[in-house]
Parts: sequence; structure tokens; C-alpha cells
Amino acid sequence: MGLNDLLSLSPYAVNFTNANIRSYYIRPPYVTGWTTPGGASVLLPQDGLQQMLIEATTLSTYASVRETITVEVQNGSHFNTMESLAASRLNYAGYQTSTSPADNQNYANSVLVDFTTTQDPTQRQTIIDVLGIYSANIISLPDPNSTTQYRVILGAEYEPCFKPEDLAH
Repeated sequence: MGLNDLLSLSPYAVNFTNANIRSYYIRPPYVTGWTTPGGASVLLPQDGLQQMLIEATTLSTYASVRETITVEVQNGSHFNTMESLAASRLNYAGYQTSTSPADNQNYANSVLVDFTTTQDPTQRQTIIDVLGIYSANIISLPDPNSTTQYRVILGAEYEPCFKPEDLAH
């Protein structure tokens, strides 16, 4: 790509968010390794590769929904910078995020506070799944004046490591 090609794409950057960025890994079972008679190591496409490429090049159906949702992330554990890692993970999944201090650092388990007036259990579960939190306590506090729709207070059980290919796009 040349400079002119890049400049022609610049108008799209204004509306481009992390919800539009997705990562895919072309690996088994999408391809199989094979060595040619000449000794070159190549990857042969398998049946699932075509469907994965279609998904990778199609706009995410979740993008427009998630980028309107703001999740405030607080670190309720004694591990430094966990809130930044969790916010980054949520941002990677397309959510808008902010961080702020928790009231204390003694949370054993994470807490998800739902400030929405609709109280959508599917949306709550999606946030929990994105973060990989399996023991989150859910608190419903509908507040139409809240600046964020959700607050996550990370507990000591939060594990920030994850496989990006496991995230729902």
C-alpha cells in the first residue's frame, strides 16, 4: 500500500472504534501444515477457513450496540493495574470504558453493578463473559441519571489473561 492508498482510507478513521477491530488466527483447524516435495513448509486451507474469512471481513453485528455502552472499571483487589487490563479487554470487545478507584481493595469476588433502566440479563452476562469472571455478584441499581451503564469492581479472583480468539466478535 502506498501513501495515496492510506490517505484515501483516512475519512473512515473518524468513525472507526475498537468495536470494529477484530483479530482472527489462521491456524488448525482452518489450515493444515504440509511439506512440498521441494521441502517448503506450507499451510493448506481446510473447510472452515472460508466461513472464518467471511466472518472476519463482515462488520460485527455487536459493534453498534457495544460502542454505546460505557462500563466503569474499578480495582477492588490488591493487584495493581488490574482495572486497566480489564478496561482494555472490554475495549477490545467494543465497549467504551473508564476507570476509577474502588471504595476498597478487599473484594474477594468481582461485582457487576447494572445502572440501566432496562436491566438486560443478556447484556450483563456478555460483560461477565468478556471479562472471564465466573463468580461475579450482580447488583441491580437502576439509575437513569448514571453516566455509565455498568460498573465492574474487580475482585481478587479476576484473571486478566485470556485467549483473544475466544472473545465473541
